[in-house]
Amino acid sequence: MTAFDFPLAQTDIGDAERDAVMSVLDRGWISSGPEIGAFEEAFAAFCDARHAVMVNSGTSALTVGLLALGIGPGDEVILPSLTFSATLNGVLATGACAVLVDVDEQGLICFESVQAALSPATAAVVPVDLYGQCVDLPRLRQCIGSEIAIVEDAAEALGAEAETFAASGVYQAGHISGHGEASIFGFYPNKVLTTGEGGMLVTNDSQVAARVRARINQSRRNDSDADVTLEIGELPGFSMRGNELAAAMGRVQLTTLGQRLLQRRALAGDYLLRLAAVLPAGQRPFINNVNATSWFTMPILWSDKLERDHLWQALKYRGVASARYFAALHREPAVLALPRDKIRTLDCSRSAHIADHILCLPFWPGLGDQLPELMDRLSHAIHALGSAPEESA
Repeated sequence: MTAFDFPLAQTDIGDAERDAVMSVLDRGWISSGPEIGAFEEAFAAFCDARHAVMVNSGTSALTVGLLALGIGPGDEVILPSLTFSATLNGVLATGACAVLVDVDEQGLICFESVQAALSPATAAVVPVDLYGQCVDLPRLRQCIGSEIAIVEDAAEALGAEAETFAASGVYQAGHISGHGEASIFGFYPNKVLTTGEGGMLVTNDSQVAARVRARINQSRRNDSDADVTLEIGELPGFSMRGNELAAAMGRVQLTTLGQRLLQRRALAGDYLLRLAAVLPAGQRPFINNVNATSWFTMPILWSDKLERDHLWQALKYRGVASARYFAALHREPAVLALPRDKIRTLDCSRSAHIADHILCLPFWPGLGDQLPELMDRLSHAIHALGSAPEESA
């Protein structure tokens, strides 16, 4: 394993999180308990939602969210090709057919492509808030009508917002009232809010929330100590619950989320100014709207795929981690091998183009003082392109 001077991300955890976790350990109640309930209540309030259900990952939240909406075999679920594989895995886990569509120039689901993919079997659309950007859900709702469910994959976008032309004001990730059935979030260490591992589903539908709670607890409808035999609900059920340690950390992180978003956006502004002085003509940051993004990474778009790959190697050689994500799922061998009743693909040429040219650079809140050194290494890596293999590799 390569040790990087500049890893792709670092966790933002302090004494308050450590104290909260130690308090749970001291109490000895580390499974489902009061910390989870308190975290869910605070998170629902942040998203202006009626219900929030903590789970063990964003992927779990998506899977059980779709199942709670009745999605299953015979249904089609539309999602973008340019996304993390977890989005596709969540859809396939329900038994539904995944319909891959293209993205727009921002890397967000293309509404025209969604409309072209609609069929009598379409049961849901899963828009993805890619790279911490936010899909305009009110506009998506206008495009698909009121009968098709929307489950927003906001795993990367807590606190992000988008100007909407379909409703007055601004749409914020997870604020689904009147626009979607549910939104899901992930709390992996590179996210703006982390619990180590974990996720959350928010919804305004009491029945959806109840079904999700049952599914993540082995489909038990009633876990009261008074019942010797627990009533089994909709199958299959799973062990996807959150835990008290993660919830305690999440509660603390949520109280400082606004401050940390401001820190990330200030860093992004400085980062973008420095990139403008380093990147050659024709190369550019993929995102320029500082205030609308949650900033969990800094993606740049490189005009030549082969050069992009060489730059990835050159940065690695200089102790700088970078990532060529995400892949265009419609080209992945495992996806191409799926049965025809489990996958359908429209033209996804823009997804393929972005996947071939994107490169994500290190980003975390404490990076500010190290930006000059990072830019120096990036500059040297760029100048090494076209040099001898040992210099650029």
